[in-house]
Amino acid sequence: MPSTAMLVTKAGTFLKAASSSSIFSGIREAAITKMLMAKAKVASMNVSSRVISIPRRRNPLSRGSASNCAGRAEAISSCRSIDIVLLVTASLRTSKFDFSVTAKLRGAVKRLTVAIALLTDTIHPLWSFEYRKCFSLSAFQFFRFFPSVATAIREPCVEASIRSVAPGASPCARTAQRWVLAATILGSSMAFIDSTVVNVALPALQTELGAAVADVQWVIEAYSLLLSALLLVGGSLGDRYGRRRVFAIGIVIFAVASAWCGFAPGIRQLIVARAVQGFGAALLIPGSLAIISSSFREEDRGRAIGTWSGFSAITAAIGPVIGGWAIEHFSWRAVFFINVPIAIIVVVISYWRVPESSGNDKERLDWSGATLIALGLGALVYGLVESSRLSFGHPAVAISLITGFVLLILFIFLETRVRNPMVPLDLFRSRTFTGANLLTLLLYAALGGTLFFLPLNLIQVQYYSPTAAGAALLPLILIIFVLSRWSGGLVGKYGARLPLIIGPIIAAVGFASFIPPGIGGSYWKTFFPAAVILGIGMAISVAPLTTAVMNSVAQTRVGIASGINNAVSRVGGLLAIAVLGIVMLQTFNHVLDRQLLNLPSPVRQALDHQRNKLAGADLPKDVSLEFRTNLREAIDRSFVAGFRAVMFVGALLAAGSAVVAIWLIDSKRPANKTN
Repeated sequence: MPSTAMLVTKAGTFLKAASSSSIFSGIREAAITKMLMAKAKVASMNVSSRVISIPRRRNPLSRGSASNCAGRAEAISSCRSIDIVLLVTASLRTSKFDFSVTAKLRGAVKRLTVAIALLTDTIHPLWSFEYRKCFSLSAFQFFRFFPSVATAIREPCVEASIRSVAPGASPCARTAQRWVLAATILGSSMAFIDSTVVNVALPALQTELGAAVADVQWVIEAYSLLLSALLLVGGSLGDRYGRRRVFAIGIVIFAVASAWCGFAPGIRQLIVARAVQGFGAALLIPGSLAIISSSFREEDRGRAIGTWSGFSAITAAIGPVIGGWAIEHFSWRAVFFINVPIAIIVVVISYWRVPESSGNDKERLDWSGATLIALGLGALVYGLVESSRLSFGHPAVAISLITGFVLLILFIFLETRVRNPMVPLDLFRSRTFTGANLLTLLLYAALGGTLFFLPLNLIQVQYYSPTAAGAALLPLILIIFVLSRWSGGLVGKYGARLPLIIGPIIAAVGFASFIPPGIGGSYWKTFFPAAVILGIGMAISVAPLTTAVMNSVAQTRVGIASGINNAVSRVGGLLAIAVLGIVMLQTFNHVLDRQLLNLPSPVRQALDHQRNKLAGADLPKDVSLEFRTNLREAIDRSFVAGFRAVMFVGALLAAGSAVVAIWLIDSKRPANKTN
């Protein structure tokens, strides 16, 4: 515990830093009262008045100072309100004033003081004078507690991509850095929100467009396919032709494709538009990370990551809720239209304030590798998705699957021959890097595949509103938000292996906890516990997974290693949606057949044409209300059975990722690396 005299001095410096903020006048007066009490206490202990007096040197935060921003940041970071908490609590312990009538009252006062101090620490920089000139530093202060959040929905190793120094990086002026953050946060948030909100919109567009489950699978898969295949190429394009230029092009393509999605008259046009949207996202996502990496100095990059991650956490948390509300009150098309005005703002900021940068390496891009991986994954996904409509014995499905496997093998062979491969296979010589990526593939396959079917269950079977369905996973996101910093410290204490064993096991229990709920029941007793357990498991897993990837390769190759891991996580979700769609449909049909044995033949034939819509099936209208109710219950029970099978597979995948950690992840603690 610092001495009372030191606390008085720090409190005085803090009060001078806060002197221009009228909003905290009441808090400041209360703190002054406590400070005077402490002064009296110090004086009674014959402490020199020189120690407790506030120095009369010029305030570094005063107007006209040449280093306003740096001075304010230094004063705020060194004289936090939490120091006043220590001052007040110290005086509460020793003061003869009647502040400690009972232990309970003293504890209440201390907790209130802590709450006020934390609130002051968070809000004060945003309201200090010359706010407009130092917005970026204020944002850094606000998000300094959030270094890595919202990674359950977002891919792992995103922050690692920012930390890796971009080729040709030349940090921009501080006045431009706040605009860099604004543009990159808004741009990447569009892609993050879109990747989660569209799942909530699937039941609505299935109803309006009369889409089968394979069609809504393609709405997700078309986007993920182009994004997964071209993500690494998108980053290389920015280094070659200009990061701002490629980022802005990606924003424009994404916005145009979003408008196309909103105006799409049918499901086929929507799927094509989603593919174009994925291509735009493949340019803007790595572009936003590269711009941050190249625009901030090494000592400022951590704070930039905190700001970017903090806003990403907010968008990941409220995006599905706002999207669900828009669907409920307007239309599923509003989910896509909202991207257009945001994109216009981002493009204006980018060309107005964000400086251009590019890499020094002008080597030839691996277009052949990108083409092979896109075609191979596309053929594989086509065969898996269409097998639910055509069966595996259909020639188109068989040829597609065989072609996909052959193209992926050719891709691996090609990457060993080209000079500048998109995926340097020599990285996989590291046992830990291989294990981390295999673990990522399995864990994010479980997450992406199961979360595809959860909104369908909540909205079509449990009859949640779209807003409620969007909020159902808030516990998952918030738990990762709260535990991310703690989980990041686990690697330093135990190494990456132990958290990557325990985390996926807990996640497997979380997936399994989605199995018991049937039809109906309170959210708090059915899906809430499962979301909490899954959130804890993912929180323990994500940060150590990122650290394992970063520490398994040389510092100069952290960027490409992080990009590969991001792409692997997206490929996992891409393949899982296709595979788990087969599991869902087969289970659904099997259970439904048993429940419809005694139905009249015309009714069964009518339902057979609706099976591929799962719980979104349209019931015959020429039957009685009671009969329709029984049919609906049979369909809902069949869907729940399929959902349970999907969650069981998700639990197996998560458990498999824990086995991979036992087998391949190095148990040694990572050595400290110098940048």
